[in-house]
Amino acid sequence: MNRLFPAVWIGALLLSGFSAPSAMAQSRMNDHDVAATMKNLKEDAKSFRSAFDHSVHKTSIRRTSQEKSAKSQVKTFEHQTHYLLENFKDKKQGGNELRSVLDSAQQIYGLLQAEGYDDTTIARWNKVTADLDNLAQAYNLPTASSQSSQSSPTTSQPN
Repeated sequence: MNRLFPAVWIGALLLSGFSAPSAMAQSRMNDHDVAATMKNLKEDAKSFRSAFDHSVHKTSIRRTSQEKSAKSQVKTFEHQTHYLLENFKDKKQGGNELRSVLDSAQQIYGLLQAEGYDDTTIARWNKVTADLDNLAQAYNLPTASSQSSQSSPTTSQPN
């Protein structure tokens, strides 16, 4: 019995050592999770665009070239999220496309900071950035939240 104990102990240590990497690997996103998050991002970007287009009419940039430019940026962002998902489905790659999406998100964040958008638009944007943060972590890229100085856009307060 005493001879068996060290062998069992060593076996248990070896087995626990082999199971640790698999536990860590499970905390990472697999291809299915990445695709699902990209699909959510695409849908959330579409929902955000709808809210943004409605909300921009209540800002100081309405009926200006800035409105047209802002809407164009958001439309481009929505198309980028679609392309990101389609490219991932085809090639199981997305790092370069995700960088472009994150850059566009940073520009949109600037728009949201500069103008007062309604709570619905901000809530939908926060869903977008949550999806982006998950994907950025999966690709070891800076998150959308960290790029936007750790704060969320706010609606303007009436004077």
